[in-house]
Amino acid sequence: MKPYYEDDFVVLYHADFNDDAVRMFLQRSFYFSATITDPIWPNAPEGMFPLTKEQIQIGWDNMCYFAAAACQRLCIVLGTDSNPAPVIKSIPSFIPFIRQVTLEYDLAVPRGRLLRGNDIAYCYGVTAGIFDKNHHTIPGRISVNTNQSKGVKHPCPRPVTHMKFLCEWFGRGGMILDPFCGSGSTLVAAKELGLKAIGIEIDETYCKEAVKRIKKANAPLFYTSKKYQKKGGVKQLENFNKELVCS
Repeated sequence: MKPYYEDDFVVLYHADFNDDAVRMFLQRSFYFSATITDPIWPNAPEGMFPLTKEQIQIGWDNMCYFAAAACQRLCIVLGTDSNPAPVIKSIPSFIPFIRQVTLEYDLAVPRGRLLRGNDIAYCYGVTAGIFDKNHHTIPGRISVNTNQSKGVKHPCPRPVTHMKFLCEWFGRGGMILDPFCGSGSTLVAAKELGLKAIGIEIDETYCKEAVKRIKKANAPLFYTSKKYQKKGGVKQLENFNKELVCS
């Protein structure tokens, strides 16, 4: 599968994650530590995205099934006014719940009669590989300036600070996947942390916006150049997987 954009840290594919061939390619080609994504919310206004409710539900199902089969962790970002049940009902029962994280904004914004001042990340999977000398206890909230995503050409761009928090705590140890990457906030966050990430986006307009943002992102001066590809017998996650088995 040919990348739409690629650099030392991130790869972006203009593709449909609901395509079986796409998911098979990803599972066969890369080691994933986590799926971290802000999918279409259950209460997204009708017509905001060119997808039917059935297609959206299939996307949620495929996201959860793929994470169960190919990732160590899954983080799903939803609004406080979004019912999580239609999304997380597809998560297999054997995947343990880690915690929810409050993604705060410094200024609450009214939506109808609701005052929205934060979103929620629901995090599942195993904690093996998360903790080290710099990561002892997983915090439960992160705050960001409400205007951080101003100017991004997407109907609901995710603040990079929120995604950096999730990537930092749940994405280390392998490749991060965002199957609905939109304007690329997860990919920008991973690059700024020196982590590897793959994004899938079906709309080329948003792919172009993501590329602009990724090119502007600054990676750390010192970083690990592991690609986490399975091809060629690469074993970057050998120690991580040993820890997982022993946990």
